[in-house]
Amino acid sequence: MVVRPEEWTQPKSTTAEQPDIGQTPNEVTGIEQAAAEWPLLEYIDIADSLRSGIAIVLLYHYDCPDCREAIPLYEQMNRDLADNYETVKIAFIEVPPYGLAAEDPVGAETACLKGKLDASKKWYFTTPLV
Repeated sequence: MVVRPEEWTQPKSTTAEQPDIGQTPNEVTGIEQAAAEWPLLEYIDIADSLRSGIAIVLLYHYDCPDCREAIPLYEQMNRDLADNYETVKIAFIEVPPYGLAAEDPVGAETACLKGKLDASKKWYFTTPLV
């Protein structure tokens, strides 16, 4: 539905086909509520760690070359933010099928959060995904 500028100040129609912004039942009103409602959250093993504060989540796959390029950048971002933004967390979530520990581009020594997406489902998306 396109609204022309001259209609911006017109009274609302009582027979509008689409609800107004602010009246939708699924409207997110805060960042905590948004995190609690993120659909993938229930399938991530470290969900409790992601529910508070602000989390930047990177979904990655062990054999994804773009992921291998992106991960060090997010590691650096985590180091840069550590002194200034204590509530911002960077999380790496591995997408199944998982590789061997030696193949994982996120090392065990990472200062970022690290978790896995539930392997009992088939996931279809391109990594890296933020």
